[in-house]
Amino acid sequence: MRTLSLAAALCLATAGAVAQPSPHEEELLDLSLEELMQVEVTSATKSSLALREAPAIITVISAHEIEERGYQSVGEALESVAGLDLLHDHYQYNLGVRGVSPGNRAWSRSVKVMIDGQSISFRPSQEAWLGEELIPIEVVERIEFIKGPAAVLYGANAYLGVINIITKEGDAVQLGRVTALYGFGEHLSDPGASAMLGGASGALDVVGAVRLRSPQLQGYRLQNVPWQSHPRDDIASEADAPLTGSGFAKLQLRSPELGRLALDVHYQQLERYTEFMDWGVLAHDNLQSLVNMYARLKYGHTFFEMLEWNVGVAVSHGAPRERDRLAIAPDFPAHVERNVGYRGYDVFGDLSAQLGRVARLSVGADYTVDDHELLNYFTVRQDGTRTLNPPPGTRTGDRSFSNVGAYLHGMVYPLVASELGLLETLALIAGVRFDHQNVYGDNFNYSAGVVQQLPEHLYAKALFGTSFRAPSSNQLYSNFIAANGAIGNPSLQPERARTFELALGGHAYKVIGFELSGFYTQIERKVDTRPPSISEADNPLPAPGLDLLAKGAWRQSMSSER
Repeated sequence: MRTLSLAAALCLATAGAVAQPSPHEEELLDLSLEELMQVEVTSATKSSLALREAPAIITVISAHEIEERGYQSVGEALESVAGLDLLHDHYQYNLGVRGVSPGNRAWSRSVKVMIDGQSISFRPSQEAWLGEELIPIEVVERIEFIKGPAAVLYGANAYLGVINIITKEGDAVQLGRVTALYGFGEHLSDPGASAMLGGASGALDVVGAVRLRSPQLQGYRLQNVPWQSHPRDDIASEADAPLTGSGFAKLQLRSPELGRLALDVHYQQLERYTEFMDWGVLAHDNLQSLVNMYARLKYGHTFFEMLEWNVGVAVSHGAPRERDRLAIAPDFPAHVERNVGYRGYDVFGDLSAQLGRVARLSVGADYTVDDHELLNYFTVRQDGTRTLNPPPGTRTGDRSFSNVGAYLHGMVYPLVASELGLLETLALIAGVRFDHQNVYGDNFNYSAGVVQQLPEHLYAKALFGTSFRAPSSNQLYSNFIAANGAIGNPSLQPERARTFELALGGHAYKVIGFELSGFYTQIERKVDTRPPSISEADNPLPAPGLDLLAKGAWRQSMSSER
């Protein structure tokens, strides 16, 4: 579903009109295709490297492209990326990578979504919100999307890809901006507003933005359902005006002698009436309202122009808001409440070394602790009676999940001093990572590859890597929301993937840029849900005594290939 947006912008500073690109964007607009291939990215190695040399198949969406094409969210921008499949279910984007769908209610779990290298998923389910509730699009400098595994650098859930959102610096903004938003379409209106402010003075650099939207969805009916008919196909959607949005702020102190100290804060609010969720189709009172946030303090310093050191700590939190309320049928004399939430703590450090033209090496470690309130659904009847939904014996309360990981990654140019022409640019890549998790045990991942610059401004890449996606706490421990809900499975193990990739890219005739890529991915222990039967889907609540194995449940298959 697409909407048209009308925007009115007011410039609060005299640095220039809102429509003008920032100084950084002006530099990009003046570059030739050859120079654009040298634009630096950071996600592939955690340090700056030219796009054509990066040991990954990576797509970059710049701030200029975002504004020029009118993207209102990261999800909309990603729809332009080849190899990605995005489907919006009127709640969130469901994201598939290279033909691999993560399955029912998976949304974006097949990739790791980060802001400036910080994971931003709602950790009980591992979903990342890709709409306007993710981040104010005005503060995005570029989006770097790695197709393929990146577990060596980023650990769990850098599974089939990585989306790293790089935010703007204050000195690239140097103005304030307020925007009024209005989307329109059939049965739809989306009023909203956004604001951004940034600037720099001496060592101080500040940028911040907020974006709010009130998505409304009325008058839609079921069509093309996979059965001959649905008991509610004559009912139209009804929804009031929820409020969804995001905010981001970053403060930096930068000194050549003392290094870089940065504090960034991120807030997300996802609130939508979910009329078309499988467990509560057109129930009219199905409001999912969640908050997710983090605060991070990071310090970095460069020594002798060859060593870069970064350390940091982050605290994150997520939970339903008071307005969160789930309904499973219209006018049913009960509703469902859920207990779920988390508080997370991340500590990380890495050291990168640039050994002249011979090698790039990086080593790092991270430690994460998540204290989860396990997902449980309660039926609340009109008299206020609150009962835990079946099955009996469901695990409730809190559980702590911890992970410690360490990695080593390197790029070596073995023939750089050989005077063999193009072979001097041959780069060999290798990396290893070990993770220990207190629930599902140890994971070892590795990567290897070759990057070669070719004549006529071409490049070739051959890459291999492994990755894993950890089962979420919701998949491990949860009870039924309704008869066609999914029950947790504590025996789930991490999904694993092995991917081999080839790419040939470059530019020709000064006006054509291209990249041809191919891949082979083998997935083991894929996790999905076993759906209930159609007759069970018509039952509004789980009934005592029903065979739980006949209902929806998280399950694990052996392997699949793409």
